[in-house]
Amino acid sequence: MSWTICFGLKIGAGVSAPQENIFFRHAVVYDTSLAIGIHFQYGNAWVKNVVFEDIDVEMCTWTNMNMRTWCAFFVTGGTDTDVPGETAIRAVTVRDVRVRDLGKTVAKIEGRGSGRGMVEGIVFENILLPGGGKAKTLKEMGFEGGVKFVEGVVVR
Repeated sequence: MSWTICFGLKIGAGVSAPQENIFFRHAVVYDTSLAIGIHFQYGNAWVKNVVFEDIDVEMCTWTNMNMRTWCAFFVTGGTDTDVPGETAIRAVTVRDVRVRDLGKTVAKIEGRGSGRGMVEGIVFENILLPGGGKAKTLKEMGFEGGVKFVEGVVVR
């Protein structure tokens, strides 16, 4: 269980070494400013093959970094890796998440320009929204206007 003014489940802010094959499973985020997140603020490595699974997001009543949302994957700094084929954030799956509170600010997936600052390959699968309906679009999940420098986002 997580109860914090900051991020409930998070990778970052520093990504100075590769962050790979990370699983967050069977968690409750009771109250937070940002429930599920990856924040690449500094470093020159990458984040890839991350799974957030079986998460219950109860409330987003706090505000931190001008955010109050259930999900954000974003690159605000750092430098490009020199490893061919790697991008800042790649291959992230968010599966079987019950979102009881979307928050008050836009959810976001934002890279840092094109090239290796991009965010690639984000999959949302079986996301239950407030009221119990299954999400079919990014807009329904609160991402409207919050998707920039991103490729390959899928909602199932």
